[in-house]
Amino acid sequence: MTALAGRAVDAIIVGGIGAGALNKLNAKGIMAYRAVEGTVNENLALIKSGLLPLFTLDQTCAGHGSGEECNH
Repeated sequence: MTALAGRAVDAIIVGGIGAGALNKLNAKGIMAYRAVEGTVNENLALIKSGLLPLFTLDQTCAGHGSGEECNH
């Protein structure tokens, strides 16, 4: 978790994530929320209201194809 630079974090908002990263975050008690279209402030409002969806393993990226699209 060196990317977090030792900061106390209990949640992140991301547009995409791999299964390994999601598992590591969840093992540390960090929830990964799935960003939706809109601004950062709109996504923050959704997380505060409990309406931003959590990422699940079946939504994670399994690698990228030749066109850089996610393979789910």
